[in-house]
Amino acid sequence: MTTLVLHYRAVKHKVRSLSLLVSYFKKIFIVAFFILSILLVFYIFQINRLTTGSYMIKNYQKQIQTLSLENNTLQADVAQDSFLGNVKEKALSLNFEKITKVTYIQILDSSIAKAD
Repeated sequence: MTTLVLHYRAVKHKVRSLSLLVSYFKKIFIVAFFILSILLVFYIFQINRLTTGSYMIKNYQKQIQTLSLENNTLQADVAQDSFLGNVKEKALSLNFEKITKVTYIQILDSSIAKAD
């Protein structure tokens, strides 16, 4: 009978330690699940911010490209207007006038001098 009682106490102690171990695993599992849930939500928010940022960068690059092309066009227009303005001013200073009627002079083939 004493061996049976000792054996019963040892089994009871093992069962008690096993139940404590199971309760610790449950607590650890709940805490781990909670942490993983928080990390998953954080991961989703970070991916959302990353994709939003990359989308905005792509749009800004398109706008930069469009504005650069428009800037080049405007620079060419300004340069052309400036050049034409300078030409007009130079022509007026040399007393050139705008011609309305053009007449051409007919030159005969026999009147051209030949160089030997």
